[in-house]
Formats: sequence, structure tokens, C-alpha cells
Amino acid sequence: MDGFYLVLWLFFLYSFAGWFLETGFSILLKKRMINRGVLNGPLCTIYGVTALIISIGFSELRNQWFFLFLGCATISTLVEWCAGHFLEKINHKKWWDYSNMPLNLNGYVCLLFSLIWGVFCVFIVDVFHPLIDTLLSHIPFLVGIILVCILVIAGLADLYV
Repeated sequence: MDGFYLVLWLFFLYSFAGWFLETGFSILLKKRMINRGVLNGPLCTIYGVTALIISIGFSELRNQWFFLFLGCATISTLVEWCAGHFLEKINHKKWWDYSNMPLNLNGYVCLLFSLIWGVFCVFIVDVFHPLIDTLLSHIPFLVGIILVCILVIAGLADLYV
């Protein structure tokens, strides 16, 4: 499979999965639908970026859980801190705030969620990513190209809005 094609598919699939996870979590906590993404559509791009980095960059650590967990927790914490800082700078509001959590850094990250992201990303590398690879291998290449082009156009339109 072509590298750029795969990267785009993974970004959109993981961004959607992140949006689904965040929205589902907010429904459980607040008992109502809240779009937790920065965009209008069903994408949480921080999940797409982080899962893309981890699923491609750490696949060789699949059988070394400690180092996989350590790398996943570190990368996801770094991306979350950078994204939180960046979003606050451009939007003048915090999209999430861990200030009430112990061992937090500027309210953007905290130890508990760093550990949760580490475990979650080990699951992505060990279980979810191989399933995604299998799913993508069953999509005819031309159909996949057309679908990913539609996703890119829709994503860019959403970003523009």
C-alpha cells in the first residue's frame, strides 16, 4: 500500500475513532451530546496525529510492552500538551483542563491521563492497528483513493469553515 495513502487513511480513521470516544465519554458524563472536536465534523485530529505517530513509529515495539507503553505515554503526553497549549493560544480558551488533577502540567496534561493514554496506545498498536491494516487491505485501491480524496476535501472544507 502506498505510504501517503495509508497515512491519510490512518489519520482519518483514528481521528474519527477519537471523536467517537470523546463524544461517547461526554455523553456518559454529561448525559448529552457534545462535539469534543475542534472541527465541526466528527474528527478529533489530536487522536489522528497521535495514533498515526504511535501506530507507525512504535510497531516494532509490539512485543516489548514496557518500552511500548513508555513511548506511547511519552508521545501522547507531549502531543496533548502541545495541542492544548496551541489551541489555547489560537482560540483563547482551554479545550480541556486537568488543573484539578494531581501532578498536572499547566492543566494540559496530568500523570493519570498520561498513564491511561499509554495503556490505550498499547492497545492501539497491539490490537486495533492490525485490524485496521486488515480492513484497509480489503478496500480496492481505486475505491480507497476516491474515498480518501472525499475525506480530504471534506476535512479541508471543515477546517476552512
